[in-house]
Parts: sequence; C-alpha cells; structure tokens
Amino acid sequence: TITTFPTVPETNDEEKMTLPTVERFQLFIHIVNGTCIQVSWHSLFNVMAYKLTWVKMGHSLEGGIIQERIVTDKRQNISLTNLEPKSTYRICLVPLDDFNNYRIGEDTVCSEGTTKASLLN
Repeated sequence: TITTFPTVPETNDEEKMTLPTVERFQLFIHIVNGTCIQVSWHSLFNVMAYKLTWVKMGHSLEGGIIQERIVTDKRQNISLTNLEPKSTYRICLVPLDDFNNYRIGEDTVCSEGTTKASLLN
C-alpha cells in the first residue's frame, strides 16, 4: 500500500492556506489589495453549497459585523470586496448538506488575512 500525503504549495506573505486535521478540505486566502481578499477552496468530497463568513477581527462576534454568503458547489472562489485597509479578517467556510444545513463542525475551515495599506493613507 502506498500512502500519499498532501503537499503544501509554496506561498508568499500575501497568500495563506489552512489544512484542517481531516485534510479533506483546503482554504486559500490571497490578499489582493487594501480592500479585497480573494478566497478559494478545494474539497475532496461532494458538497451542495458552502456558507462563507467573514468578520473584521477586534469586533465582538456578538453584535459584531459578521458577513456571510451562501456559495453554490459550482464555485471554488470568491472575492471579498469593500474591506477596510490594514485590517485583519477571520474567514470561515462551512460545507452545507442537501438541505443547506451545517455539516459536522469538523469540516469547518477558517483562516485569517490582513488587507494591505490603502494607497491613499
């Protein structure tokens, strides 16, 4: 039996990748500029849809500004726009089942990314 382990691609300071312990789901973060983060993912199992959430760090999750979007299985990337420059965001992706219910929490993948400084600052 040959066991193949996933390889971690080379990244730079502007790109992060999170591998969950189950290694069935990968989340990639690319900082585009001061107001945009590109999020992409790869799943090793079939998913009907995903729930993508993001929140600016430093804000309370209770009463904070948590934004979310449901993304169909056809997409594997999305751009988060109108973000604040030089701000850190926590981004989570949750696979949903056929009825748009959450799957078991172990499949949730989160990562953080910090937007660049604005050219106007």
